[in-house]
Amino acid sequence: MKNKHRKVQIVEEIVIIILLALVVILAVDLKKTKTAMNELLTNEPATEEVAVIEPEEEPQEENTEQPAKEAVVQPPEETTVSANEVVAEEVTASGNSVVNWIENYPQTTVQMPLSERVKLYSSYDDTMATNARDKEIIANSTVDFSEVKIACLGDSLTAASNLSDTSLGYTNALKEILGAKEVYNLGIGGSTVMRGEMGANPMVDRFGNIPKDTDIIIVFGSTNDCLFENQWEFGHIEYDKRMTKGTFCGDFDEMLGGIKYSYIENGDKKVKLLCVAPPATILNTRAREEDPGVIEQSKFIDAIFEIAPAYGFEIIDLYHTNFLNSHDTRIEQEFVTDGVHPNEAGYYMLAERLASEIILRCEQ
Repeated sequence: MKNKHRKVQIVEEIVIIILLALVVILAVDLKKTKTAMNELLTNEPATEEVAVIEPEEEPQEENTEQPAKEAVVQPPEETTVSANEVVAEEVTASGNSVVNWIENYPQTTVQMPLSERVKLYSSYDDTMATNARDKEIIANSTVDFSEVKIACLGDSLTAASNLSDTSLGYTNALKEILGAKEVYNLGIGGSTVMRGEMGANPMVDRFGNIPKDTDIIIVFGSTNDCLFENQWEFGHIEYDKRMTKGTFCGDFDEMLGGIKYSYIENGDKKVKLLCVAPPATILNTRAREEDPGVIEQSKFIDAIFEIAPAYGFEIIDLYHTNFLNSHDTRIEQEFVTDGVHPNEAGYYMLAERLASEIILRCEQ
């Protein structure tokens, strides 16, 4: 009986040993399985990268072997190149400038009203300082204007009708300074912007004379308008009241809108539009002393700043910058001897002023 019990005990011990051995074997296998799984997970990204690379290589082989698929890819590139070539051809054929204009050139803003500026600086000092900067800008310019054509629409300040030799006006000087291909002088002495009984050779009826191959359009008017117009002739700056023919505001709006429509919206090339806010003239002050109904010049300047930018015109401000202001006795004596028209020296300074503003708007 005792021996039988001992045999059972031995069998149980053997079973326990076998079970322990199995547990050890299972533990080892589990560890190996876990290690294998980790290695598999670690290697998966590399496998994915290969999967990403291979599809990119396959289309290249297919495109090489199948011209039809290559044709689907190529047209956008051919279209872009073709468009650029067409534009370049149109530019050359029309005589348009190859100048690179600065996009979104900052609009002119009034830093200080003229009434405040003249209390701090004389026009002579302002004019000479401005001219020194203009000369420096011109001297450092690297822009080629040899294919550029400019049209100047204006009055006697553009025509230089006060000079015995009108070729000494600012338009010829502007051409010389820039080395431009052409500068068209569309100035007529006594010309106003507006139509009406007091109007003469109104610019609103003449802007269609601007040549179609013009690259830069400069509108330089309102000086004659401010010498006699009353409130009715001036009209209203406010848009909802502005569009009245035979008033300065109405006709000025019509003229600038017409230029944009004719030369930008229906043109075949990009044209730079510039509008000059004329220098302050003592003749307006004297006219108002004789007739209080005459509108002060600052109102005409306000109209220019309100209307011109709406039609894409950038403003060259000679008024608020105190440039060639004939209220300054020294300016009147040396450069604007009749109170409104520059002499030869004054016209050349005016040409340098316009030239530097044009240069600043170009990528050097």
